Amino acid sequence: MSIPEAKAQVLLRLKERNRVQSLFRSKPISRSGLLLFCDQRPTFHCAVSVGVPKRWFRKAVDRNRIKRMMREALREIHLKRGVFPFSSAMILYSSSNHPLMTDLTLGIDRLIALAEEAAERKDRKKDIE
Repeated sequence: MSIPEAKAQVLLRLKERNRVQSLFRSKPISRSGLLLFCDQRPTFHCAVSVGVPKRWFRKAVDRNRIKRMMREALREIHLKRGVFPFSSAMILYSSSNHPLMTDLTLGIDRLIALAEEAAERKDRKKDIE
């Protein structure tokens, strides 16, 4: 099931505790210090949340800066793609290095591409059955 390309998704912030907890039950997609927890159901509204563990960055200033950078990278990718292959997602930065904006943008874009491939494989598998 894919969303028509003519309409772009609305990108929202994921704030509901129940949805975040249900995302953590899914298997994460991992790439270059980033983890993506998502559901594989594309809809017209996409809610995304970002996080940075206190384990890697003790200072809130550092965590908040990385989260702002991740949100901006998501906005750029959303403008470029228009559609994400999920309706809700949680992206965690799980590296102890301070990231560059270009690295975050490329990493998140790769994660979303991997999620698209997983969704396509799942659709093909359903078609076969």
